[in-house]
Amino acid sequence: MPFIGTEFLPAQDQSTVSVTAKLPQGTALEATYEKTEEINEILKDIPEVDLSSVTVGGSNNFSGSAGSNTNQATYNILLKPVDERDRSDKEIADEIRNKLNDIPSVDATVSSSEGGFTGDPISLEISGPDLDELVRISDQTVDILSEIDGVREPESSYNDGNPEVVISINRDKASQYGIGSAQISSTISEATQGVVASQLARDGEELNVRLLIDRKDTASTSDLENLLIKSPTGTTVPLKAVADISRGQGPSQITREDRLREIRVTADIIGRDLGSITDDIEKQLKSEISLPNKQYKIVFGGQNEQMNDAFYKLSLALALAVVLVYMVMAGQFESFLYPFIIMLSVPLTFIGIISGLLITNQPLGVGSLIGILILTGIVVNNAIVLVDYLQQLRKEGYELKEAILLAGPTRLRPILMTTLTTIIGLIPLTLGIGEGTELQQPMAIVIVFGLSFATIITLIFIPVIYYLVEKRKLKKKAKKEQKLIEES
Repeated sequence: MPFIGTEFLPAQDQSTVSVTAKLPQGTALEATYEKTEEINEILKDIPEVDLSSVTVGGSNNFSGSAGSNTNQATYNILLKPVDERDRSDKEIADEIRNKLNDIPSVDATVSSSEGGFTGDPISLEISGPDLDELVRISDQTVDILSEIDGVREPESSYNDGNPEVVISINRDKASQYGIGSAQISSTISEATQGVVASQLARDGEELNVRLLIDRKDTASTSDLENLLIKSPTGTTVPLKAVADISRGQGPSQITREDRLREIRVTADIIGRDLGSITDDIEKQLKSEISLPNKQYKIVFGGQNEQMNDAFYKLSLALALAVVLVYMVMAGQFESFLYPFIIMLSVPLTFIGIISGLLITNQPLGVGSLIGILILTGIVVNNAIVLVDYLQQLRKEGYELKEAILLAGPTRLRPILMTTLTTIIGLIPLTLGIGEGTELQQPMAIVIVFGLSFATIITLIFIPVIYYLVEKRKLKKKAKKEQKLIEES
């Protein structure tokens, strides 16, 4: 078990890669476009790339229109079909990532498409009351993730926001001139955005006529400081006389969870299973990060949370399946003992399951657990056929050892027929033949290897257990008869 690892769902090769290239905040659209020319040259050198498209400008959370983020370019890359290339989409994405890191002033995020129905492989939710402290913890977490083998693209959801001009009104000075904050904001808005002075009717359509001041009067903060504001007394006052002007950065969004500020650190994985990487992250976080107090928390989310939840629910389903199968057999055999003998083949089947996952280098995931769930109802079939025939032979008067030696060869043929038809039917899935088989392949591997081993168990182990149990029953029966004879 320690060698196979765990995962939620296997990564699917969708033959697509997405790239988000970000330049420093405030970069002009033309400068961003020039950087895309460098990225285009890099993509041309990768033979697996078939087609690519880029959107320069991007969009943010508040606007769906292109061009709202002038410092961002988003690529959608279509790769050649799986059977025409030797590398997976994750390996190609890793090469693109390494090459884009050489471009100065470009922060590139590269990811391969995995179907869109799962969260990020690694997702850490850092929550607490103070934003500055959260930023410190998140930056430290990103540095730790960067050092762990198999982790790619660690990034924090927090960003410094867009540059802005902050105008702080001095209310005492403004009141001396009889100027209110509404009048100041209205004047600044009209100066920077203009004001609709009239409308022009043309071809049945009304066009706004916007009155603007010369752009050179608002080109810089020093120009804005000299913007004149008319006071109620009729005099004009420069903006710098009633307000302080400075440059700053405004957050693009504020995220909260349970009324606490939250920063999410996410990352992709490659070359290792999710369970092993998560264990390494937990060890590093405990040893290197000290939280200020109990109000600050680091919680695993994403695929790790989904994996733990799925494992718990499927384990309950597996336990229920075992109980239901046993109840059905107990009703049919009208005995609690013989169904128990048959059910012994279920736990020992895990030897074949784990061996199969180890040989094929497949982690234990949701697909594997579903295969185990299906296998619970399949593996007992051969044992039922054998034990039921043994019971018939015993009723016909055969001795215990004689019945076992006769039942084995007689039932060997139907047992092999049912086993081989199931195994051969799953061979294409087990080998992963065809596109989109990544999800079903672990399930097929579990069934094929588990059922193969269960057949050996049925033909060897079950008759041995049956022999020992029946031998014990015969001894007890003989002792009871001997005791009755002695008493009489």
